[in-house]
Amino acid sequence: FAAGFLHGMLRGWTLQRCAEAACLSGAAAVQVLGADVGRAQLHWMHQRLLGPHAASILANAAGEIAREQLAAYGLVEKIGRGVVYFGSARVLHDHPMHHQTRELSSHIAQLLDAPTWTGGGPGLMQAATEGALAAGGVVGGIRLAREAGTTVLSGGYLPDDCQVMCHHLSTRKSGLVQAGCRRSTGDCTAFIFLPGGLGTM
Repeated sequence: FAAGFLHGMLRGWTLQRCAEAACLSGAAAVQVLGADVGRAQLHWMHQRLLGPHAASILANAAGEIAREQLAAYGLVEKIGRGVVYFGSARVLHDHPMHHQTRELSSHIAQLLDAPTWTGGGPGLMQAATEGALAAGGVVGGIRLAREAGTTVLSGGYLPDDCQVMCHHLSTRKSGLVQAGCRRSTGDCTAFIFLPGGLGTM
């Protein structure tokens, strides 16, 4: 679906024509390739839409994203849904906002007794995680290999079995959305947006 839509957008088609192309390509993919699209089928589809060079690049990325997505969703199912914090990786420990975020997450962890989720990076993500841990809460992190333009070596504050590492921002975002979406009426979930940059948006 998305490949057909983007194909039309890149060619300057109208929105209606892009949507038609998306529906047709999605339906054709399911009819020809089946509902479970593997690496070979993705390569075939991208080669026909975008050419041979793009096909291998996109097929590799799609496979990597799929593996990361499964790991992120698996971690959410293991730890449980809860309160998701988005915020800057660049706020230092001595900044007042770092202290305020720690206090906020500590209070919310006690109040809701729900897991605390972050991107597992430094800055406000670390502050939210540390606040929840100090309150005895359960935490989870969906981390990026590169945070704020640099290779991240932080995240040591997260228990090893409570984090996954991603290379794609889209995987991290959808995993965190999954962590904050209520599945049943008993789930206590929320999204908290703190000051930040592109990743916070």
